Amino acid sequence: MFLAMFAGPAVAGLLLTGVVSGKAGFRDLLSRLLTWRVAARWYAVALLAAPLLMMAVLLPLSLTSPGFLPGIFASDDKASLLLMGITAGVVTGVFEELGWTALILQPLDVGGMRALTYDLVLAAAMWLLVAALAMDNGRHFSRPPLRPRVA
Repeated sequence: MFLAMFAGPAVAGLLLTGVVSGKAGFRDLLSRLLTWRVAARWYAVALLAAPLLMMAVLLPLSLTSPGFLPGIFASDDKASLLLMGITAGVVTGVFEELGWTALILQPLDVGGMRALTYDLVLAAAMWLLVAALAMDNGRHFSRPPLRPRVA
């Protein structure tokens, strides 16, 4: 499941880029992937915003229930957990960026306000997807959402 989730957008984007645009499309895709559009500090903001916001929300909630305590605080092996989280985030980001850049952003004109609108719609869709995956028979966060269920 995870291989399909990671590779699906990237493979679809690459295949369609090849079919629609050929070698010129791949050259354009590579140049767009390697172009820095904002200063490095904004990449740091983008990378740190989600973990810091999650901590800001989960730490106060953990006072009401230990189920909300972030795993990094409860883990005995913090370094491995942090390394696994960073690796999963980077791998997911690379595959999704490849897929979205190749498949969706190439044909769209995403300049100015259109880019902001696109980002907000995409963020809302992703939030709904993550919220749906985190639900467990109507009880949210009753256990970590990716832990296999044992009957």
